[in-house]
Amino acid sequence: MLIIQNNDGLPNADSYVSVDELQSYAEKRGIVLTIDPEVALVRAMDYLSTKSFKGEPMNLGQGTHFPVKGLGVPEAIKRAQLMLAIQADSQPLLAPVANGVKREKVDSIEVEYFEANDNGMINFPAIDALLAPYLDNGGGFGGFNIRVQRG
Repeated sequence: MLIIQNNDGLPNADSYVSVDELQSYAEKRGIVLTIDPEVALVRAMDYLSTKSFKGEPMNLGQGTHFPVKGLGVPEAIKRAQLMLAIQADSQPLLAPVANGVKREKVDSIEVEYFEANDNGMINFPAIDALLAPYLDNGGGFGGFNIRVQRG
């Protein structure tokens, strides 16, 4: 049984949303899940755990990155988990990604395809857009800002 994270920062939480929330989300979109909803949500959390998010966790021992101080668990993060769980029903979320285009031409036939990358991430543009405001893109050294002054 999943333990849903709240804004207190539970140490044993393993999801931002419940099975009921996933089933309602899927139903409203005419989607019928073919795998166990808990499995789909865990796979979605596995994907989210590969991301480096901004902010200081509410409690150092919490089971998930969110809630963070001053923000809690953003609705966009919950929605991203729901969207990822739907994707997890039909495809692996952590697998080689296509990131390079390769073109071959033989006589008058030309073939274009993507080369796989082994970083284990698949790109989901809509989900990436939801996560973007919360991601630490390296500019803050893991979420920490350092003041620099000239002497």
